[in-house]
Amino acid sequence: MAVVLLTGADGFLGRHLRSNLPTDFSLLCADMCLPGSSAGGEWIRIEESRDLARAVEQCRPAFVVHAAFVNRKPVGSSDSAYLEEMVSVNLPLFQACARSATRLLLISSSAVYGLTGDDDGRAIDESCSLSPVSLYGTAKLVQEVLARYLAASAGLQLCIVRLFNICGPGQRPGMLVPDWVKGVAAIARGAEPTLRVLNRSTSRDFVDVRDAARAISLLLADFRAGEVVNVASSCAITLKDLSTALARLCPVPFDVVETAPIPATSDVLAQRGSYAHIHANWGWSPRIDFWQSLRDVWEEWYSETGSRR
Repeated sequence: MAVVLLTGADGFLGRHLRSNLPTDFSLLCADMCLPGSSAGGEWIRIEESRDLARAVEQCRPAFVVHAAFVNRKPVGSSDSAYLEEMVSVNLPLFQACARSATRLLLISSSAVYGLTGDDDGRAIDESCSLSPVSLYGTAKLVQEVLARYLAASAGLQLCIVRLFNICGPGQRPGMLVPDWVKGVAAIARGAEPTLRVLNRSTSRDFVDVRDAARAISLLLADFRAGEVVNVASSCAITLKDLSTALARLCPVPFDVVETAPIPATSDVLAQRGSYAHIHANWGWSPRIDFWQSLRDVWEEWYSETGSRR
């Protein structure tokens, strides 16, 4: 039975991946924090930058699904320190994969496309230019470049997966959808009837995390080195539509206040991805639309008939 090392196994995506990977693989989980005993499986705690590389060298898994990443620069850290830490973790891991003939399924992000838009009506596909405008997008692009370097120089068997904005049940606060839902759920329970957001001037391509996990499972079961694959919904959801949907879900009216109505230079105004490539080659298409995903997240945070947080 082939062994799969899943990094970031206790993260939002990782928790869904653990229950969606093909049953003919043996799963080895790695994360900085270990979950409770009910999580099951074999776990490796990551404490130092080279721990992932050591795990590959010792266990020699057939595959690494690399979902671990620090999405935001730590408070007090510099841009250079953030990027240096990313390189110090990823480069040794990729080198270890190449030496061990371990195939790497690298989880990247639509943030690498940056300002690449669809003004001409065409959704972003894998051939579009890469123009990240955020530090996160830049870090993900550097991660891709490091992996491509090892693929070219050391024979790393690499497939890159670019996820658009994943959302859905189990996403912790700190991201847009759970933060907005948490705020509206608090209003429904009696808090001040005002939802404060930065702005509602952008639109995003949201993908339910359960669909994303299913896509990664298909790519792992039929691994193809050299591929770059978008996982997207091909729908652009405006944040105004998101706030309107939350107003329909909330049993009491509320106001929305935009604290930074002018988008920052690191904001992408509109993004819509194409899933044509993964559909044509692996048969994947999204099954859970954003509005169902939003309702599921709402039920997590507030239910008139169930438990309330």
